[in-house]
Amino acid sequence: MTLKQINIIVIPIMFFFNNAIGQTTQRKGEIQKDTIVSLLQKEKYGKTVILFQSDKYNIKTSLDTFKENIENWVAKYPHLKEDLNLLRLIIEESNSKNEINAPSIAKNNNLLHRLEYRLSDIIQSGKCIILNKENHKVLNSIKVQTYSYHCGRFCGGGGRRFFVDDFILLQVVDWIS
Repeated sequence: MTLKQINIIVIPIMFFFNNAIGQTTQRKGEIQKDTIVSLLQKEKYGKTVILFQSDKYNIKTSLDTFKENIENWVAKYPHLKEDLNLLRLIIEESNSKNEINAPSIAKNNNLLHRLEYRLSDIIQSGKCIILNKENHKVLNSIKVQTYSYHCGRFCGGGGRRFFVDDFILLQVVDWIS
């Protein structure tokens, strides 16, 4: 076996083990702040917006909460027309349904990136229900971790991570430079 053949085999193996063993949610120099957010426990609304679905969790909120969240956001950042488009599509769907599947609508209209930010804001406000589909229980709270990382003058990033126990349910990057 030549040295080149050995390198072709060994380098990918070393890369795999370095990444698998060294994985963590915190980079060296990253600043983190954890907050526990209390969540809604019961549905007390007519029309429901499903914000997120996975094999393990469902996240939903009221149509009114969803509307309020986007309207408040757009009042601050009026140039984000995609958020208004997402709201318009959700409201249109609510005219014929009591439960609106926002991820499906967002995916079909290339708006998943906007839904991700609305989802993160609604979770952080605690104005949603998170259902564990495995045990059919509603979560009482979720850990929200804000983070920032500065690696130089115009180098860094920051965002939010949402944990259920030690599992990252969602991570959003709020800024990057």
